[in-house]
Amino acid sequence: SFACLLVQSALGRGVISSLDEPVGDAYPAILDPADPRRATITVRHLLTFTSGLQEDGPQLTRDGLRHRQRIRDQAAHAAGRPLVHDPGSTFDYGSVHLWVLAGWYRARTGHDALDDLEAHVLDPIGFAHAGWIRDPAGNPATQANRSIAVDTVSPPIAIIVVPMKMNCTIGLW
Repeated sequence: SFACLLVQSALGRGVISSLDEPVGDAYPAILDPADPRRATITVRHLLTFTSGLQEDGPQLTRDGLRHRQRIRDQAAHAAGRPLVHDPGSTFDYGSVHLWVLAGWYRARTGHDALDDLEAHVLDPIGFAHAGWIRDPAGNPATQANRSIAVDTVSPPIAIIVVPMKMNCTIGLW
């Protein structure tokens, strides 16, 4: 996924140090003193959809695709979702993890996730894009995009391989 590519790039550039760093160290919106398990959510948990946060597809995914979005800050909304499983224990596919990742990435690096993805991954291999989905607060939807196209200078197909130790998918576009 694009989120895995972003994080792999940041690791390679030394911008972040580990997939196992707790998200709450840089992004306190995820923390809740009433539930200390939230402090154990790591970047790896977000990338592997095992954060334990309750998915909210009708709000996070559908609202993100609306022309007039109702949720101003999807990352904060996602970070505030209830914890329904211990982090790392249960796979639950959904966008909640990747909205939190976008919020964490900005807090941790001071950079926009998709701006870094473009600059350090997509532009160097000749991928062009028509725009990214963002919420009204400017948080990027790292799980979705409006459209991606291969630049005419590039080969017609680009293969992006993310090391399997990250437990991310291999993408063929």
